[in-house]
Amino acid sequence: MFADSRSMYSEADTVALQLKMNSGVAVQIIVALAAVEEAQFEVTGDRGKVMVDRYRSLKVAVTGPYVEGVGKRFKRALAVTLGARYLVRRIRAPWGQPSFETALKHFVGAVRDGRPASPDFFDGWQSLAVILAAEESARSHQVAIPCYAAAAEPVVADLGDLE
Repeated sequence: MFADSRSMYSEADTVALQLKMNSGVAVQIIVALAAVEEAQFEVTGDRGKVMVDRYRSLKVAVTGPYVEGVGKRFKRALAVTLGARYLVRRIRAPWGQPSFETALKHFVGAVRDGRPASPDFFDGWQSLAVILAAEESARSHQVAIPCYAAAAEPVVADLGDLE
């Protein structure tokens, strides 16, 4: 991964990451506390795009690889209208996020039933390894590879490794 950070109003409040997954898929992540408040998640591929906006979306938007005609745009607008039940659920949920209640129920159910919860400690450990590698990359201005071994330092690599 390669990370670039900027400090606009506080330390490293804007970070851009470029990652290459083991599968070869390229990923870009931008986290900016010094920008407009948005929380969008987009996956773009050669056959279309999936997008959800945490604050504005009532459902996941799926588009094909080409500009939609009037009929498909109307159908999509109608689907948003039919999402009114979810809108009511969002309004009633704490902080307008029904996912908090869903996640808490999942966790409590896992504890009650004695089954593993997900995400688990190892998922958190892997996330921490990615964050440490991103910080190392931003500091060194070089590619860093997350190291998942206990107490290990991120591996710094040549920029050519991203190609």
